[in-house]
Amino acid sequence: MSRRLGLSPELIRAWERRYGVVSPERTNGGTRCYSALELERLRVMQREISMGMAPNEAARLALALHGSEPTQTPSPQDVAHLTSEFIAAARALDEPRAQDAIDGLLSGFTEDFVLREVFLPLYFDSVLGRVPSRQMSGAEERFVVNLLRGRLLGLARGWGEGGGPVALLACAPNEQNDLALICFGIALRGRGWRILFLGADTAVSSTRDVVRWLGPDFVLVAASDRRHFDAVVDELRVLGQEGPLAIVGRELTPSDAESLGAHLVRREPVAAATRLAEGRAP
Repeated sequence: MSRRLGLSPELIRAWERRYGVVSPERTNGGTRCYSALELERLRVMQREISMGMAPNEAARLALALHGSEPTQTPSPQDVAHLTSEFIAAARALDEPRAQDAIDGLLSGFTEDFVLREVFLPLYFDSVLGRVPSRQMSGAEERFVVNLLRGRLLGLARGWGEGGGPVALLACAPNEQNDLALICFGIALRGRGWRILFLGADTAVSSTRDVVRWLGPDFVLVAASDRRHFDAVVDELRVLGQEGPLAIVGRELTPSDAESLGAHLVRREPVAAATRLAEGRAP
């Protein structure tokens, strides 16, 4: 199937897991066996994404053609239980138990839902201290960030594939908080974009080199600490002359973006990704 469609096996399995666009039978040895109908569904999915449609919409179209679109109705009780279970496991530094809670969330609900309703609130409220009652100790913070970051990068695998527009995502020099940036990339990938991720503590010169080399359609630089932004503001101004630039950070203002000829992203990552995919300012 991979050779016939020119899609990686990982991407086909991801579409199977996330969207239910195929449900292959298995041999006794566990090998997937695809039908001609499933081949056609994947072709529809591949075609629509290459034309700019978001993967979740392409999946609905492929499944609707054959009358088998799955339904998903998140239960607030289930979400609350699994989130509480994860927080309790994090406070106990119990990695297997925390992984089980994440497995339950990712298997029961869509990526967007888990990012928007669980991972991002947990990160902002508990780790960054937006809600004092949910703040964690230093050890708990490191545990949660590393656990979430590992799982998110697993979800991000293959996010550079496809034929959609390209987003270049990077943190400012000395900026280590890249978890929200990863969430943005995953949400944007789900809307048909390809992601080029440079990650934490990236020299602006390196970002500029990639912009000149590959000419991405969108460039986002993150700086949650204002000092990291101020240290490279002149370099960012030059970067803003190379192509479409956006900045994001809790302490940044619209005037900061205006001084660079850039756009300030003020929405949470999933909402920002939705707007960008719709051709609006994120």
